[in-house]
Amino acid sequence: VQNMKEDLKSAGMTAKYAESLRTSDFDFVNVTDKKEQKSLKEFIERHEWLGNLSQFTTQWFACYHKGVLAGVLLFNVPNAFSKLMGENTKQMERLISRGACISWSPKNLGSCFLMWCLNWMVKNTQWRLFTAYSDPTAKELGTIYQACNFYYLGKKSGGAKKYFNPY
Repeated sequence: VQNMKEDLKSAGMTAKYAESLRTSDFDFVNVTDKKEQKSLKEFIERHEWLGNLSQFTTQWFACYHKGVLAGVLLFNVPNAFSKLMGENTKQMERLISRGACISWSPKNLGSCFLMWCLNWMVKNTQWRLFTAYSDPTAKELGTIYQACNFYYLGKKSGGAKKYFNPY
């Protein structure tokens, strides 16, 4: 909400035009180009609550509307692997580590984008188990994950500490 006026101006669009947008108006892409990944990093730093990247990003995804970056999703190697599917979980698990959509995007773009990314991952990689966190301090309730039929494991699931690589 705080970025809306500036985001609309940067995209060269009006609020009325933005209100007419649907998820079908966006292109979703897997990003492997380092220069493009830099713009995705800057997007996360501006639009995602934590304002930084997490450790060991392995997959980068972007969504665009007419060439304007409108969303970013990043997948990582988890800091700690779950045992949800046995001892070999590390052979199939990725963490959905960061994600953000632009202020003027349609309200369901996040869940549509996430499902596109998950389907892409299943078709093109070995990853089959996807974990994620919602941060209550950011007023996150896991709405997008609920919309995508994720299982809620509770507040006591996952790591209790955050790891930072000082390098």
